[in-house]
Amino acid sequence: MRSILNLGLLAVATATTLRTTLTKRTDLTAFTKLIDDFELWQFFEDSTDVTVMVPNDAAYDKLLKMGLDLGAMPSDFTIPILKYHLLNSRIDSASVLSGIDTMLVGTALSQPNMTQATPVKLYSESGEVYAETGLQLSAKILEPDVEFAGGLMHVLDSSLVAPHNITATAWMNGLCKEFLQFMEITGLAVEIESVHDATIFIPSDEAWMDMEHTLAAMDMNEKQELLRNHVVQGRVAYRKDLSHEEILATIGGQALQVRVDDKGDVLVEDAKILRTDILWFNGVAHIIDKVVLNNQTSTLPNIAFVDRDQQILAASLAL
Repeated sequence: MRSILNLGLLAVATATTLRTTLTKRTDLTAFTKLIDDFELWQFFEDSTDVTVMVPNDAAYDKLLKMGLDLGAMPSDFTIPILKYHLLNSRIDSASVLSGIDTMLVGTALSQPNMTQATPVKLYSESGEVYAETGLQLSAKILEPDVEFAGGLMHVLDSSLVAPHNITATAWMNGLCKEFLQFMEITGLAVEIESVHDATIFIPSDEAWMDMEHTLAAMDMNEKQELLRNHVVQGRVAYRKDLSHEEILATIGGQALQVRVDDKGDVLVEDAKILRTDILWFNGVAHIIDKVVLNNQTSTLPNIAFVDRDQQILAASLAL
């Protein structure tokens, strides 16, 4: 027993630092240089029991070909992106491969309108592990579970994309064009973008088209109330959190009943969630198959507004 313990202590003592691990690699020079140029070594190496997601040099070459040089960008642009590559937990590839559901892991990136750590979504497909991030873009883990003194490193084929605002996020999703148009018609984009700790239930394009005649008969106040009643403030409810019957209050004052049916589908009132856990700047969004109609008058106060300009990170990072 003592010999096993001693071997464990020896392994910890002799494990290389993240800096040493990275500088030995000839295929990870771009990420290493960014950490050095933006003076983030102490930030990364002071963290323990973490996972570092490291894009390979080919990933950064793709960005350069699109005209995006992270090393030449201002620090308030690049540093948050780099921090998003540091997961707050030690997650090995086996734990993702063995899971039935996706895994949401908090990162070192904090957002002004979100209390929880900004997450990365890890999932497996055909025996491979992927990280889904902002704009529903995924990076593949090419080389998993590289040990260093503070945790694990996974080598990726592309850079992670920090979550964007809901406008950019919905635009990147093929099911959400009608939702964007409705936000524009009602003039509520700024209000919705400013909701803290938000969960948004976004009806699919088909759902909006099914309600075409009903929506046409509504006045502007009714349309605004309808849209507000798809937005929950103060609760970032991921799929794993929607496992039992509960009531969620919207910014429009409506009480949404959430439940799981016998088939395991999550229902919001009578609308089924089609796609879950779409990450955006202030929380999470889920796509539903119906428009939820108003059933009560709003009684909630107006929400606070923040500067939208601070919410947008370049979509070109995903290319």
